[in-house]
Amino acid sequence: MRGTDEVSGSLFSYVDLEARIPARHPLRKIRQVRMTSSDDRFRRITLSYGYAEEPDVPQALMLLRRKGLKFDIMSTSFILSRRSLRLSVRSELPYWQARLFIYLARNATAASDYFRIPAGRVVELGVQISI
Repeated sequence: MRGTDEVSGSLFSYVDLEARIPARHPLRKIRQVRMTSSDDRFRRITLSYGYAEEPDVPQALMLLRRKGLKFDIMSTSFILSRRSLRLSVRSELPYWQARLFIYLARNATAASDYFRIPAGRVVELGVQISI
């Protein structure tokens, strides 16, 4: 890659990758916010993060408040899904693969930790899946 089209007198030059990467390129950091509301008390906010970004939901909500979205951040609830995996008698996977998959799934990072959501405001809805 090269720097600007101008000739510079220094050994190093600054390359502006944001100007060189097209807006639709998958590696470019993209943050989109979609909001739908069914009534005055319930809003659904969907945050989309780029590949290299680390999600921080409380920080994103604070940014939305600064941009004019009105809500009480201390009364928000976060609804997460949870899957509990169980070993099935009639599994299509070999026994060791099913056990390994269940072990890895149990030791994965919790969604509330990954998205940095305060634990006191999380509602988890779960389902048991037999594999």
